Amino acid sequence: MKRRQTVGSLQWIRILVLCLAVFAGGPAWAMDGDAEGILAVGTASLSRGNQAEARSSALSRALENGVVAYLLGRIEDRILAENLDGFMEELVPAAVNEIANYNILGEAEKGEEYRLLVRLRVNGAAVEKHIKDKGFSPRQERAIHILFMVAVWEPGSPEPSFWWKAPEGERDLQPVELALQGAFEAMGYMPVGRACEAALGENASEPGNSNLTDEEAAAWGRGCGSDVVVTGAVVIEKDMVSIHLKAVDSSTGRLLSSQGAQVSVAAEGSSETDPTDAIQSAVRQVAERLGPEIRGQLDAIGKEPDKVFLTLQGISGFSQLRQFTDFLRQGIPGVRSVSQTRFKGEQVDFEIACDEGVDSLFKALNASVSIPFSVSFHMSEDGVIIAEIR
Repeated sequence: MKRRQTVGSLQWIRILVLCLAVFAGGPAWAMDGDAEGILAVGTASLSRGNQAEARSSALSRALENGVVAYLLGRIEDRILAENLDGFMEELVPAAVNEIANYNILGEAEKGEEYRLLVRLRVNGAAVEKHIKDKGFSPRQERAIHILFMVAVWEPGSPEPSFWWKAPEGERDLQPVELALQGAFEAMGYMPVGRACEAALGENASEPGNSNLTDEEAAAWGRGCGSDVVVTGAVVIEKDMVSIHLKAVDSSTGRLLSSQGAQVSVAAEGSSETDPTDAIQSAVRQVAERLGPEIRGQLDAIGKEPDKVFLTLQGISGFSQLRQFTDFLRQGIPGVRSVSQTRFKGEQVDFEIACDEGVDSLFKALNASVSIPFSVSFHMSEDGVIIAEIR
């Protein structure tokens, strides 16, 4: 009974903090780890008729509400309960100063109230430092073991270098690998070593293949004891570093996320012979998006998927149908299964099981660069995604 009362008290403390945020100017919803940021609402009084002042106050409150919501997802309940004053008076103001950017998504007047909706992003590393420096314990996340299988194309080289070409050999970590390990370790991931002999019997690809399929990458991951495999390529040129990585679930071979970046060598202050700064910048940009998406996708695996319906129009044959079906299954993160429900003439209906729902899938389809042929997407009035082959 005593344990139950303690848990209940902690829940009420969390509700109290949320209420403080609401009474300060409106609710906030945090998408902790979401690459798109934190959605928050702020309100202010228009009683004196000063719209500019009300708008400024609503914006300040929305930003604070967003930061509060972010922090609530990062701090252990017990620590929050023991130092609520310090949380509101010291940690929140410090974290507000670490807002990296924000966008105003909507604003409106209702009676004597001004309402404003923003999406904001915080500097996660800086906020984490404030959390620790001020004596708050970050919420513990489960450790995710990660294996990096990234090929590197050096300037003037006719073929890439990659460690699994000779996995039994000893070789020092290269700049790209060091940057990857450092970036993901900072986010709480645990890189695994290369003792991967167990993977050789299961892996369907030849050891000399640098371009791994999702299934092959997953086989290596299982053999090496990793939860996730990050594979892809880094191309280092005289004036540019290009990187494209994707994360694959080792247990299922399912694509979790895919991200890319390009960084100018000159812009990073590197010399032509030493592009290290540009490499680190490109890796950091990709890792900051890839890392949270991996956690989000793995957390969603245990949840019941959403069902989304899609109609493909203008199909010209089975080859085209197969290409598009493979694209849905392998090219869009969060898609668990794809089933054809009807095939009539030039139109095919699909039922898709995915983690994030129809809006997220629609956005991912429009943003994808791996569609095998030209397709336009729009949404019907009843929520069915329509894909028209051009």
